[in-house]
Amino acid sequence: MGNNQSNVPKFGSVYSTESARPGYYFGKKQAIYKGTLMDILPDENSFKKLGYSYAKSNKRVFYKGVPIPGANPITFDTVTRNKVKGLIKNSEKLEKLNSVLGTDFKGNSRNIYYRGNLVYTEHPPTV
Repeated sequence: MGNNQSNVPKFGSVYSTESARPGYYFGKKQAIYKGTLMDILPDENSFKKLGYSYAKSNKRVFYKGVPIPGANPITFDTVTRNKVKGLIKNSEKLEKLNSVLGTDFKGNSRNIYYRGNLVYTEHPPTV
């Protein structure tokens, strides 16, 4: 009996890659994902965890610590599979991906990202 907590997971330092703590950690001059330092651009700041392995700064969007090329950090957000149906026309293929998706806007087009990769772009109807 007593205060035995053998089922509690043990994590190392945020800097350790062997038993690193999961997720993102942000400091004033650095960003870390699962113990790996992320390359930071000059004047990059305002890091925010979005959950589901996504994060963003004032300049970029990340999935598992890797920048997503072309993703718009101003409009980027995550969307659950259940909410995709209300956002995207013909969303059946996206609903089957069984994952939280990322979404952003560029101009009038909506982009959908699956595990950090662009998988769908919805363009506005032409008149």
